Amino acid sequence: MKTKKTIFLAIATLVCSFSLKAQEKAAEPDKKFYYRDTTFEFNGNRYEVSRIVSTEEYFKCAVSITNISDNFIVINPSDIFGNASGSDARTTSTVKRVAVIAPKFSRKFTIKLEGKDFRVNAVDIDITKLQLTGKMLAEYQLPDIDITKENMRQTGQVKWIMKDKKEDKAGYRIVAEVEYKGDKFLGLFYNNIVLKTNDGSKYLNTGKKNEDFYYEMGKPFEKNILFFPIDPKKVNDKNAPTLSFPGVFKEYSLSPVKGPKFRVKKGTLDDFKGLNKKGDVDDDATDDK
Repeated sequence: MKTKKTIFLAIATLVCSFSLKAQEKAAEPDKKFYYRDTTFEFNGNRYEVSRIVSTEEYFKCAVSITNISDNFIVINPSDIFGNASGSDARTTSTVKRVAVIAPKFSRKFTIKLEGKDFRVNAVDIDITKLQLTGKMLAEYQLPDIDITKENMRQTGQVKWIMKDKKEDKAGYRIVAEVEYKGDKFLGLFYNNIVLKTNDGSKYLNTGKKNEDFYYEMGKPFEKNILFFPIDPKKVNDKNAPTLSFPGVFKEYSLSPVKGPKFRVKKGTLDDFKGLNKKGDVDDDATDDK
C-alpha cells in the first residue's frame, strides 16, 4: 500500500513534468511564418499572390492570374524558382501540374518549394519563363452530329466521342471525350458548342466544368461535360437535336517569354486568412514590369 509521502512525490513529479513541457512549448520558435498578400501587374495581366506560408520544411503560396490578353499563358512548374531573400540557393517548385490560363480568364495555381527552412522575413520567387500561344496553326472543324443517331466525329488529329446523354434538372447533359493525336497546343473552347433543333432553336453549352480550355499532353483523352438549357422533351428523333462545333478545336504554336519576379514579405496569421486584403497594386512586388 502506497504511503502518503509516495503519493505526494508522484503528484509533485507529474506537476513538474507538465510545467517543464509548458515551458518547452513556450520556448519553441514559431513553427510557421505567414506573409502579406501581394498584387502586381506583368505584361498587362494581374497577378494576385495569397495564402502564403513557410515552415521549416516548405514554402507555399497560391497565385491567381487574370489573363486579359488573346493568348493562352502556359507556366511549367520546372520554370519556377524561389529563395530566401539575400540567398543565392534557389529551389524549384515541386508542383507537378502545368498551369494554363485561357484568354480573358482567371486561373489559380500553387507554388510549393520543399526541402529547406524558408522561415525568413522575405522570399523571392522567379517565374523564369512563360509560354504564350502565337499563331493559330489549324482549326479542326468537326461535322455536325445528330445525337439521337451517332456518337462520334473526327477531323484530322481530333476525335470527339459522346459517352453519355441524359436529362439533367432544367436541361440536357452530355458527357464526351476528346482525343488529340497532335504534338502542338490544342485550345478547347467548349462553350462555343451549340445544340440545334429543327424548329430553328439554338442552345449554347453552359457547362461549368469546362474550364481547362486545353488538351493536356500525355493524357489519352480529355473529358468534357456539356449542359444545354433546353426542355429535355425536345431532345427526340423528331426534333433531330444536332451538335455543332464552331471554333471549338484550335491548334497553336507556343513561344517562350520572360516571366515575372516578385517578393513576398512577412506578415501575420490575419494576412494568411485574408483579413488584411488591399485592393491596390503593389508596385514594389516585382521589378519586371
